[in-house]
Amino acid sequence: VMLKLKRADDVVKWLTAGVQPEHSSAAFRMRLANALTDTKQFHSALSCYEALLTEDQLGAERDRQQLSDGGSGDSTQSAIPREELLLAAARCAANAGEIERGVEFFEDLVAEFSCKPEVLCEYSGLLLQQGRVREAMQHLPDSAALTAEQRLLMIDVMIADNKLAEAKTLAESLAGDPAQRAE
Repeated sequence: VMLKLKRADDVVKWLTAGVQPEHSSAAFRMRLANALTDTKQFHSALSCYEALLTEDQLGAERDRQQLSDGGSGDSTQSAIPREELLLAAARCAANAGEIERGVEFFEDLVAEFSCKPEVLCEYSGLLLQQGRVREAMQHLPDSAALTAEQRLLMIDVMIADNKLAEAKTLAESLAGDPAQRAE
C-alpha cells in the first residue's frame, strides 16, 4: 500500500523494523530491495539482490545434486523468477555506478533468457560506457521495436563504432517518424 502511495522511505523503515533479513522470505527480501532501489539506496539494494541470486544459485545446485542422487530436485529455491532478479540487479548496479557489475548481470541475463529489445538496449548502453563498442553493436535489437530514446542510444553506439551510414539512416528514420518525435 505504501509503495503505491510513493512513500518508499516509510516502506523501507517498515520493512526493516525488527526483521532479520536472513530469516525472511525471498519475496519479502525482493520487496525490500525494490524499496531500497526506489529510495536510491542502490548499494544496500544491490546487496539484497546479490544475496537472493546467491540463494537462487545454491538452490539450483541442490536441485541438480538431488536429481543426480535420484531425488525430486525440488528444493526451496527463491520464488522470485531468476530473469526478474537478474534484471533488477543489473539495473541497480548500473544506478549504483557499478557499471562492470551491471554488465556482468546483463551478461548472465542475456545468456540465460530471451530478452526484450529495451533490455538489450540497456545492456548495449552499459557496454558502450565501458568502451566495448563491438559488443554493444552485437546486442543492439531491431530498432523498429524501440522508443525514440532507445533509438538515440543505438545511434550513439553506431557512431562510436564508426557505422556512420547506419547511424544516419536510423537518425533520418527517427526524424521522419512523427510518432517517435511526439515522445
